[in-house]
Amino acid sequence: MMAGGLASTWDPVQKSSFITLDSTKLVATWNSGNPSPASINIRSTKAKNSKFYCEVVWHAIGTLTSSSVITCGVCTSGYGITGDHWLGEAGSVSGGFWNDTNYDWAGSAFAYSGTGWSSQADPTVIGIACDPVAGKIWGRTAADSIWNNSASANPVTAAGALLCPAASTLYIAACFYTTGNAPFGQWTLRRRASEFTLGVQPAGFPAFG
Repeated sequence: MMAGGLASTWDPVQKSSFITLDSTKLVATWNSGNPSPASINIRSTKAKNSKFYCEVVWHAIGTLTSSSVITCGVCTSGYGITGDHWLGEAGSVSGGFWNDTNYDWAGSAFAYSGTGWSSQADPTVIGIACDPVAGKIWGRTAADSIWNNSASANPVTAAGALLCPAASTLYIAACFYTTGNAPFGQWTLRRRASEFTLGVQPAGFPAFG
């Protein structure tokens, strides 16, 4: 369940100082500055410990290339938002869908998409289905017709899952990693069914809210 009655937004406190938020707090923008350490992170205000579906939208302000390093995914409260951390690094407090078609978990990479974001139309929409109790997660983009780059993967049947923090309360998170030549850009959080556009919300995975 999720604490509080208000829908989640990007957190104006749990973010890098290089990120600015619009008035809705649903659009997070990095468009100036060269931070050190190189990671620029943000997470949602709310967290869930039950199944959910959400969409996160990437829009490049500049040119997104195959060498760019940007990611979105999930994290626990133990993930260092303001430190030099990226989603999916060594450890078990976060998992991230990267723009190069890989999902990173505990320092290892697993394919989740057949098409890198630099080859997709901008903006890129990433759909995320997550089961925090079981520690399972599935992702896909508009360019994919399957979950986790596998025809057998299915959140409804729990097949073909990738791993994420288990028995945890998870936030939605996003990261720019500037040493990988990430362009300036925006992350938009979609957490209600009325906002979803991929048309792939699985049964049994309610909107993050």
